This record gives sequence, C-alpha cells and structure tokens, in this order.
Amino acid sequence: MELEEVKELKKFKEEIKKYDFFKEGKEDFYDGRVTKSNLVYGEHWTNEPMITVIIPTCRRPKLLKQALESALGQENFTDYQILVVDNEEAALEQETETSILMKGYRENNHVIYYRNCIPAYYRMDTAISYARSKWVCFLHDDDLLVKNHLAVMTDIVESHHGIFFLGCPAKVFYNEINESEYEKLVQPVEGSYSVIKYSRKYLCTGYAPGWLGALIDREKYIAIGGMPQIDTGIGDFIMQGKFMNKWGAYQCVSFNSLYRYRQWEGQASAKGESVWLKGYMAEYYWYKYLNKKFHSFTHKFWDRASAYRIIMKCTGKRDGYYGTEINMDQMKEYCEWDKDMFENKLKKKCCLKIEHLYMCICSYIAHHTSI
Repeated sequence: MELEEVKELKKFKEEIKKYDFFKEGKEDFYDGRVTKSNLVYGEHWTNEPMITVIIPTCRRPKLLKQALESALGQENFTDYQILVVDNEEAALEQETETSILMKGYRENNHVIYYRNCIPAYYRMDTAISYARSKWVCFLHDDDLLVKNHLAVMTDIVESHHGIFFLGCPAKVFYNEINESEYEKLVQPVEGSYSVIKYSRKYLCTGYAPGWLGALIDREKYIAIGGMPQIDTGIGDFIMQGKFMNKWGAYQCVSFNSLYRYRQWEGQASAKGESVWLKGYMAEYYWYKYLNKKFHSFTHKFWDRASAYRIIMKCTGKRDGYYGTEINMDQMKEYCEWDKDMFENKLKKKCCLKIEHLYMCICSYIAHHTSI
C-alpha cells in the first residue's frame, strides 16, 4: 500500500471514530452534499409519479444501457419515471459516450437525464433532491431490475401502511452478459412474497434489510439527513440503519429475486486493498457506535463480536470472487482491537456462540411477526 493511502486511512480513522451516524435533519441534507446538476433531456411530469427509479452513472454506457432497459421494461406498472444522474467530470457541451447513449432516450417521457457540474462519485443525495415522487428506488448502473420488480414492491407498500423502507430480494450475477443472458436475468418467476419487519435492536448484528432495489420514502430519506457527510464507503448500509433506528424497516422475502446485482472486475470494489480496508474500518466503527447506543452496559462484548464479524468478512474477501488480501495488522491498528484478538480462540468461540444465539432469536422474532 502506498504511503499516501496509509496517511488517508489514518486521517479517515480519526474522522470516523467521532462521527455521529444518526445525525439527522432536513436542513442537513442541503449542507453542501447536494451537487448542482444540469437537466439535459426529459421533463418531470405535472402529476408526480409514484416512484422514481434513480440511476447514478459514471463512464459505463454499455452497462448503463442494460440497466436502463431493465427499468423501462417493467410490466404491469407504469406510474414511474427514471432519473439518470451522470457523475462524469466533463463540460456540459462536451459529448461523452454516456451523453451520446442518452440522446436515444430524449423522446421517452419516462426518462430524465441530468449531468453534474462537478464530479460527485459515490453520492446519491443529489439524485434524491431532483426526484419528485413519494418513493424512490436506486438502480446501480451495472445492475438490473427484474420485470415485475415495481409491480410486486408497490403492491406491498400500498397494502401495508407505515412502511417507509422496503428491502428487496436480490441475487448476484457475474461479469458482462450478452442479450440472451440479459433476457433470462430480467424474466420474472412466479412465486409468493412475504414481508418481515426489522427492529433497530437487530442492527448490532448486521441484520438489516437489503438496500439494492429497495423502495424508499423520499421525504423520510431527506428528513434524516441523507447519506453520511464523510465518504465512508458504506453509506447505503448506514442509511438502512438510520431508517431502522427511526421507523423500523421492512424486507420483501422470497426465493425469487426482484433485483440482479453484478460482480465484475470493473467495479470500484475491485480497486484493491485500501478500498476494502476503509470500508471494513468504517463498518467496525459503525457497529461500535450502535453497540454503545443499544448495549451500553455490555458494549465491550459486542465490540469484540463486531470485530470477529469484520475479521470473517476480510477473510471472505481474500477467499472470494476478488481475491483481495487485506492487511490484518493494519486493521488491528486502525480499529484499536485488543492484543489477543487473533490469539484467544476460546474467547472467540464463546463470543460467536452468544452472538449466534442472539441472531437466531432476532431471526425467529422477525419471521414470526411477518405481515
């Protein structure tokens, strides 16, 4: 790892340690995190749509086209617009591969295309500020919506009042795909769906509804201040937690996925060790924050359980798709773990067993109070 990267990680550690993750307020949403953008093509409907599908994008026109087509291909539901926000650093008058692609959609009244005036990587608040619907749904520019996604998800939120965040069943696919593979991935599968509620008590275990393809109440998103002010690398994960803390959050459960997410070498997550190290460090300090909030008397135990969970994630990243090696000595230093974190196997075994029992209880309660 380069010296400059190490300096940045150390600086980030000092920021994340004292960060108030639950800070909220509508006024905070507009405190400089919303980037000015220009409307290039399309217009907002006079009557607000029920849903805005938001696609932030940057320099991936080939994949963006598939994502956009999957959103336009929704069946049995038409009350939605698609808002594409282009984060590429390019002058408005400069034609890019993305802007050329988007010209083909300028006559489609479902599609609205914005270009940011300055680069705004990893931000979603700008797009939220332009949406005008009750609900929003984020679609990554390298992912796909199954054709019945909006029909199923909107049926649930219309049938059950009091839902402000509805997670979506998702399934991974890999690398670039051809037309026949695309068609297969977006085809709906008949099946039943249930809905479970997640309490904020589950947060310390990492037990949360999915962000990808979720239906999110736009006004509530703004009211709780939007994404973290600092780039944590896990902003979506934190947003799930903010919703759970404030109102609880719900998950659509089914063996049939409604959202398809892609793993491939071009993702930001494939950039290497420092990306993952920063993300896992942020996740650990997020858990420390939660543990102090919800387990004030036993937070040290939960901090240790959280550390073991992060260690297992680091190991999984090394042995998984990307094969990314993460320096555990650095993780130990940045997260300020106990000296015996890697050596005391008995403490680890007991800690994980207790946490597993707690998670089983949480899971039982969640699934037996489904709606």
